[in-house]
Amino acid sequence: MKKLFFYLVILLITTKVLGQETNLNKYKYVIVPDKFEFLSDIDKYQVNSLTDFLFEKYGFTSIDKKDKMPSDLEQNPCVALKTDIIDNSGLFVTKLQVVLRDCHDKVVFESKEGRSRSKDYKTAYHESLRDAFTSIEALNYKYDNTSAIANTAKALPVEQVSTEPSPTTNSAKVEETNANIANNKVPAAAVAAPVVVSQEIKPKAKETTAESTEELTNLIKSYKNENISFFIMEQNGKKIAIVNQSKSNIYKKGEQIATFTKTSLPKVYRISWKNAHGKMMQTSGYFDDNGDLKVDIENEGKIEVKTYKLEN
Repeated sequence: MKKLFFYLVILLITTKVLGQETNLNKYKYVIVPDKFEFLSDIDKYQVNSLTDFLFEKYGFTSIDKKDKMPSDLEQNPCVALKTDIIDNSGLFVTKLQVVLRDCHDKVVFESKEGRSRSKDYKTAYHESLRDAFTSIEALNYKYDNTSAIANTAKALPVEQVSTEPSPTTNSAKVEETNANIANNKVPAAAVAAPVVVSQEIKPKAKETTAESTEELTNLIKSYKNENISFFIMEQNGKKIAIVNQSKSNIYKKGEQIATFTKTSLPKVYRISWKNAHGKMMQTSGYFDDNGDLKVDIENEGKIEVKTYKLEN
């Protein structure tokens, strides 16, 4: 009986592994929604922004669902994967998993289950998501534009393909619906799925420990003004700024545009900053009591103070 149970477990694990792809190079884009099912608000705790950033970091071209789709994606939705984050958290451990689905809502990749024991919501979600993304980093992704999906895959009309992440569905219904999709009888977006409700972790009293201090240094904060938005994070003991969105062609998404070095004054930094002309300049700045970033920018011989609002 024990041997039978052991073989069944091995069979289940093998089936799951064989059922997902380890080479995602044939997919050109990943689509990140502005809200995941387990969170109540758009980009709450900046989970969506961090997801977008980590995909870009590991070589993918990430697209926000609300943005205009590239022309090749409009013509062939199957060159993109849809992103979902599954919350499997327990009472004391936050556990997140990255799931990627193709244009037919078939799961093609599931990451490891990222974990965090932090008692702070945002820190826990960021740590567990980063841990989950180590599986994606290990893929060494690089888009292959000679792949069959890029050149010979039949493009479905855009309105037939859902860009929303969908929860796990009943297997019998999936098989029936996939057969219909293959025969072009129903659109892929017509796949019905029950809503999976995840339990939120209840925050407990925050303890100041060496571990929690280290956790907080990994937090990403987002800043913006009318022209640009960027993330600020810790790297090798310094803060760096990475572009998220920009109206100017000078700044590219995912590009590092600033390095912050501490001074003897609290919240005041020496900053190496990429200016509006695309050149690196040395300046200074500080974070005010509201957490907003103030940077001295030289313009035609005069010093102007640029303010970037904290979005967190």
